[in-house]
Amino acid sequence: MSLRFSLLGLIGLTTFAGLASAALVQPGVGWASFIISATGAMLCWQVLRAMLTTGQPRAAAVGWLVFAIGYLALVLGPWLSSHVGPHLLTSRGLVYAQVQWHKVPLSPNNPQAQQWIDWSGQINNTSYVGSGGTLILDSSWVSYAASTAVVDQAVVAHHFQLSGHWLFAWIAGWLGALIAVQLQRYQSRRAVVP
Repeated sequence: MSLRFSLLGLIGLTTFAGLASAALVQPGVGWASFIISATGAMLCWQVLRAMLTTGQPRAAAVGWLVFAIGYLALVLGPWLSSHVGPHLLTSRGLVYAQVQWHKVPLSPNNPQAQQWIDWSGQINNTSYVGSGGTLILDSSWVSYAASTAVVDQAVVAHHFQLSGHWLFAWIAGWLGALIAVQLQRYQSRRAVVP
């Protein structure tokens, strides 16, 4: 198996690495929106490639779609997000990275932050009422009216986890594309040999 990269592919890879680093170092609404929008655009592009091409490009597009959508279903899907998503290695890795990079305190003195950070991804209808106001987190939007440190940390943790999972969907998609192309090559070689 020989891996060849075009110059455009290498530029795309370094751009992805830079954007991923920026989104994880400074998590926020803007970066999460950008990552989710870029992934949505890539999903649309891969659907078009799967419908309009043949051979290896089509196999790559189908592999990308299957793996990326499968990963997103595991971490953001209705039932899977609470029963499977938190136990994935990627979810555990994001929690570890969150604690190490952003120094989020995980202690018995801060059970609200512990609850939000332990779940890596989607937080459904969770609310925290503190002295400064109320934090409401749901699966699609984060709105808050408080100025406590716990609220700020919970919001940052949510955007970090959300951005991280959407970035992992890209990585899963590329892995799926590589596997699909290899399987397509193997199938075409078997068809030629009598």
